[in-house]
Amino acid sequence: MNRIDIFKTSIWKTSLTGFKELQPKFIRFVEILKNDYPLGVHQTVNVGWQSPPFGGEPLFEPLCECVANLTKLAIIDSNLSQPNEICVEAMWANYNEKHTIANVEHTHHGVFAGVCYVLAPKDSGELLIKNNGLNPIWEGMRFLDRNKVENGYTKSYHSINPIEGMVYLWQSHMPHIVVPNKSNQITRLSISFTVTLK
Repeated sequence: MNRIDIFKTSIWKTSLTGFKELQPKFIRFVEILKNDYPLGVHQTVNVGWQSPPFGGEPLFEPLCECVANLTKLAIIDSNLSQPNEICVEAMWANYNEKHTIANVEHTHHGVFAGVCYVLAPKDSGELLIKNNGLNPIWEGMRFLDRNKVENGYTKSYHSINPIEGMVYLWQSHMPHIVVPNKSNQITRLSISFTVTLK
């Protein structure tokens, strides 16, 4: 007897080179934005602060280069045709203080989406990527053994614990959500982005 695995879902990750030097500059940039736009732009946020999209900032060129290199790997793994250009189309900041909910379940436009964690204290909220292959109305859900470790067949979400300086990338159609920040160190700060191919 054999099992045939017919679909595959991946998340790509890497560390941002030079992050320790970039981190205080990223924080200062977001603080200025937050001062200029105190209400933020609530696109996917219930509680918390989200910046207007920004792009073309020289400060974020190392992050854009990192994202482009990670996207090259994702293109190969996804068996996509090589594009003429990889574009970080949109970039925005997410600032979430203690007990704030980052966002609701959502997807993005473009080909890929991702995030870079700038501040990520312990218990500041996991990123949850939804398992699209699991239908919650499937009758088999009644027979899941909650005492066993969930696997790729039966878990509803894949959880990513935020790590400062790490960059994550996934196909933009994948629903995801961020759980509330429960850290005693107050703030989780991340830079989200979408990637298009031309």
